[in-house]
Amino acid sequence: MLSISGERDRLTMLRLFHTGRPYLNRRSLCLRLACFKGNSRVPGTGARLSRASGYRIVEQTSGSGEPVLSVIRFTVVDKEGTTSFVGPSHTIKMLVAACSRNPATTSELLEYTRQFDEAFVEDVRSGLSVFDEHNTRDDTEAFYGWADELSNRNLPPFRIFDETMRQESLKPAGNGLVLLNLKEQRIVQVQNSYEEVQRQDRGRIRRQGEPVPILYRYKLPESWKIVP
Repeated sequence: MLSISGERDRLTMLRLFHTGRPYLNRRSLCLRLACFKGNSRVPGTGARLSRASGYRIVEQTSGSGEPVLSVIRFTVVDKEGTTSFVGPSHTIKMLVAACSRNPATTSELLEYTRQFDEAFVEDVRSGLSVFDEHNTRDDTEAFYGWADELSNRNLPPFRIFDETMRQESLKPAGNGLVLLNLKEQRIVQVQNSYEEVQRQDRGRIRRQGEPVPILYRYKLPESWKIVP
């Protein structure tokens, strides 16, 4: 169950940065939620929100207190640079399906993925917009503030501007780390305990984070390599 409280001080993030702008301080991570009503589903998680004021985010947990949201880190390399983000593990197949259309940029990759899970893509795009608003190649202070407050798993999407950021982008999160090299058309499963990437497969489309009875199919062109 996802609990949301306006009083608790010890908080962890449930990657809802797409719904508002993150505010960080030494005691907590707060998020202004602008588009959820009482008992609304959280896109991309299947969880529900309860109505409250002064929202603070508490991590979704099982009865044992362990996180139940299955995630994995994706790091994407294109001709313009490198981008990294954490997403639900089921999106592995969706991003590979998008690769079957030979995207040249991260923007194209996300656009091709949007038809499979629009909520996930909007999560990533919104997170990158927040990153771009607060960070430049010459000033990454905001990112390092986030990195000090959050685990690697909970970092919002970011672009790689220096070696320290590159190291963060190469750390597995949740079920692991998958590198999507659009320049060299190579998919590298650095660590993947969720499911093996297939050259040809099918998956289920999602709407607002929920699977619907519509399937998509893909087949990677021969030019694409899967490692290992």
